[in-house]
Amino acid sequence: MTPPEQIRRNWRIAFLVWLILLTVATHLPQDPPVENPTIESPDKLLHFVCFGFLAFLFMSTGWIRSTVLSWIILSIWTLLDEATQDFLPLHRPFSIGDLIAGELGVLAAYAWAGSLQKPSQLDLKSSIDTVLAQPRNWIYLACTGAVVVVATTVASWFLYRWLTGQQQSDLAFLTGVLVGTIAMMLLLLSLGQVPFSLVIRGKNMVLALIGTMFLPIMILLFLPNTMIDPWVLALFAGVLEAKIVWDVVS
Repeated sequence: MTPPEQIRRNWRIAFLVWLILLTVATHLPQDPPVENPTIESPDKLLHFVCFGFLAFLFMSTGWIRSTVLSWIILSIWTLLDEATQDFLPLHRPFSIGDLIAGELGVLAAYAWAGSLQKPSQLDLKSSIDTVLAQPRNWIYLACTGAVVVVATTVASWFLYRWLTGQQQSDLAFLTGVLVGTIAMMLLLLSLGQVPFSLVIRGKNMVLALIGTMFLPIMILLFLPNTMIDPWVLALFAGVLEAKIVWDVVS
């Protein structure tokens, strides 16, 4: 098996494993909601992140050459996943808010399609491909991401509750996801022996990425909690802004 075939196989295995785990998780019976839960679930952010990750994996499998067709398939799957929860006796009614969060996650993932195709990024892509051709590296990355996300989310939850006197489950989970993503990226670069400067190309990109925080913060401060959860909309805006910065600066 050639290295490109090995990489494709690894992406496909990762997609199928995540698809099974996510489908099982979204179809587990749910207890009736309580008025003041001990721990509030960052439900909408979970939908955004989990379905966004599913879309990213599916996009990378190479099964569907057309990006638009691939996006449509994942969008339909997200709808079916939410609809089937209502059909089954799971105490999980159809939620338009959950559906929108999942669909925005899928769209955010597909916004990064072709992000390593520029000639200036060929060295980075080659190094990443070398890492992902080894199955054991996928295990390292998955374990690192899972442990860091969970540990950071739990620690942040207690810290934010201590600072504010209230639960901040969305902020804690968002912190965990961001720290976990950075940890996985650093591990990926380390395994591929890629200089960090090859990814963050100078202070212009750093300053631009910091600037992308402005719009998400404004959304959280001034957008009321309507059909679209403000945390989801803020993260969606941040992901799109980061992609724009990547395309312009890299």
